[in-house]
Amino acid sequence: MNRRNDWDVFIEYLEKIDFEDIIAEEEDEFDVYPASPEILEKIEGKKHRLPFEEVREVFYNPELPPLISPTKQSRKRAIGESFSGRAIVVIFVWDRDRNIRVISARNTLSKGEATLLRRHKQKRRR
Repeated sequence: MNRRNDWDVFIEYLEKIDFEDIIAEEEDEFDVYPASPEILEKIEGKKHRLPFEEVREVFYNPELPPLISPTKQSRKRAIGESFSGRAIVVIFVWDRDRNIRVISARNTLSKGEATLLRRHKQKRRR
């Protein structure tokens, strides 16, 4: 008997969700800012090598609004693309005013994240 892995179940679940409720489609919906110079340094550091402006573009890309999903505690994960087309995963929190405080960012996607982004792009093209 075939056992489905967790990613298959998760992807099926996500396909049933109306992402219009949880993604940003209008540029002015989010005010994006770094949490502190330390956070900005972390994003731009050796490990990630991502300029903060490129991270910010994930939330402002009108062609491909980010997929946003909860992670642990109050953190959320956004999977999207910068204007240059680079895929980026951003871990962030929203404050009470719905401002975004970036915790970390990376440009390496897991297999599951890459699948989600690919399906999201296909859905947007339809």
